[in-house]
Amino acid sequence: MRSDVKPTRRYALIGHPLGHSLSPVIHAEIDRLTGAANHYELCDIPPEKLAARLPELLEQYDGLNVTIPHKERVMPLLDSLDPRAKALGAVNTINCQLSRGHNTDAGGVRPDLGDVEGARVLIIGAGGVARTLAALVLEMGCKELLITGRSPERVERFTADIARGLERRRVHSVTPDGLGELLLRREAAFDLIINATAAGMWPIVGELPLERGLLEALFDAGRPHVFDAVYNPPATRLLLLARSAGLRATGGLAMLWRQAVLARRIWEPENEALGALISPSSETLGRLARELWRRFGQRILLTGFVGSGKGVVAARLPQACGLDGLAVSDLDDAFAAATGQRSPAWQREHGEARFRGMERQVLDELLAAPGSRVIATGAGTLIQPGLAEHVHAGNALVVWLNAPLGLILERFRPAFERAGAGAAELRDQTERLYRERLALYREAADLEIDAGGTPDQVARRIAQALELA
Repeated sequence: MRSDVKPTRRYALIGHPLGHSLSPVIHAEIDRLTGAANHYELCDIPPEKLAARLPELLEQYDGLNVTIPHKERVMPLLDSLDPRAKALGAVNTINCQLSRGHNTDAGGVRPDLGDVEGARVLIIGAGGVARTLAALVLEMGCKELLITGRSPERVERFTADIARGLERRRVHSVTPDGLGELLLRREAAFDLIINATAAGMWPIVGELPLERGLLEALFDAGRPHVFDAVYNPPATRLLLLARSAGLRATGGLAMLWRQAVLARRIWEPENEALGALISPSSETLGRLARELWRRFGQRILLTGFVGSGKGVVAARLPQACGLDGLAVSDLDDAFAAATGQRSPAWQREHGEARFRGMERQVLDELLAAPGSRVIATGAGTLIQPGLAEHVHAGNALVVWLNAPLGLILERFRPAFERAGAGAAELRDQTERLYRERLALYREAADLEIDAGGTPDQVARRIAQALELA
């Protein structure tokens, strides 16, 4: 795979702001795989300085990537544009030698969408990403495209622009309320649902592009493929909900990789090794996903019934995810460290209401700690009213270890045996509480994981769903 042609070149990403960019890591990985030694830098340029700085940048670098807010602003400053950039009205790659703008967005995302010919597609969003994806699915032959979002006026204007020159019945806008009406009429079956908004992007990972209930109804109506253009975190809340529903769900990390490789092919047309990198390996994507976790504080909370294995599974997750430095916390242990008492004793002494308030305070301190972290919560923590919404607002995601009742009862067998004559009553209480909480766990969770098997097996399932293994 390594190329014999290894000149050192200078590349950069221009945009504003650039604090969260993964581009240097991706291009370093491309260099590693091709045996090159190029330099890739970040150039944070405010919009008002772009025109003055660009001539200098074209001289200084061999190639530039372009991100917001410069993708449209840079176009009139270049000598020429390729057809795709003209059609999309945006540039994300510049050949500095030719002062020519390109757009690799469509080529980067196309493989992730699957077979769209004859499909019914719903795009959420009305910005630049939505424009690229709308043009692409229409080009790929979708039968019908609906566009929705939280700003009906903006969506309507965007849709009218996209639909210009097309059969109006192929492209139209719909409000979230309108989607609800389609569901009532059994007309909301989509083959592909695309999130083209920033909802769910780090650090606001608890956000969804539409209300959860509406999304889950759309999942049930058509069993669609779900694509989320967001790449950080690698598995967004939207993707986790889709996977919990048993749907095919694809994130934006592979798209980002392909866009980078396509840019390198523009800058290095002689480098034949790049052709083999268009389809990223699972190992490559795993390395990138783990780098995101190292660089940006990601927080996962484990919930589930007593005996579902939250603590021991949490302890296994660093190894399963390939993240040796991943912090692991047990909420019960943190509570004891903060109060000097284990949870049951403190609760008996101070009452349920004060206990839940103190428990929430301890949880908030864990969520505020720096770095990525897995937190095993108490069996009743996240099913308290408003707690799931609170942790989502605090930029954490929730994984439910769904242990079947039979497994819970088997794990409770020693307790039943110690209960002697009271074993039957204790078993009945356990079964009743389990059934009462089942719907509450499902409502709180973003990802539902089968808790059967060994702790290592359960941890591996979580790592795979998070795209870390």
